[in-house]
Amino acid sequence: MKYPCIFLLFLTGFFLLPNCKKEDQQAAQPAPPEKIDTVGLVKNLKTKYLEGVFDPGNFMYGTVSALKNGKDWKASSYVRISDTIFEINAATFSPDGDLREYLSFTQVPRRLGLYRCKKPDNNYNESAAIPFYSRLGLDGDVVFLLLAHNDDYAATDYVELTKLDTVNRVVGGRFDLHMTDSLYLPPPVYLHLENGTFESKY
Repeated sequence: MKYPCIFLLFLTGFFLLPNCKKEDQQAAQPAPPEKIDTVGLVKNLKTKYLEGVFDPGNFMYGTVSALKNGKDWKASSYVRISDTIFEINAATFSPDGDLREYLSFTQVPRRLGLYRCKKPDNNYNESAAIPFYSRLGLDGDVVFLLLAHNDDYAATDYVELTKLDTVNRVVGGRFDLHMTDSLYLPPPVYLHLENGTFESKY
């Protein structure tokens, strides 16, 4: 009777050992990686870039002020001119003097009046201004964000020239502007510059 008992023990061990190995293998398998919310990460990063507050500069040529997404915003301004149009620019800087924000209204006619804003296209419109907003980083050469006009607000957004002093070469006015991320990297970010004013030498 001794040998049948030993044989039974051997068979029991033979069937139990594979099950133990399977349980050990299942326990040794790593847990699946957590799903990363890349959309949320991109949105948080872009929002952080957009909400930065920077040095407005020395106002050598002029000033720009507005509410930027509800918060006070100031920048230095300067103007480029051609025979028929202005390019009105605003800039902010890092503490080291590197460019951080750049706002530009292009194709603004050189005469008093109110001009609606629009996205850039191939159709020149002498009654429309084309705005751009860039958020730059590092030494001012890397574009973190590039925003163009949000044409959902084409009927309300504007830049208006209210002052044009050709003797002292000073231009001034006001603006209201909605912009969105023109790189179309989802999700988009939005910028509203309201109650904006500017005055600059040219």
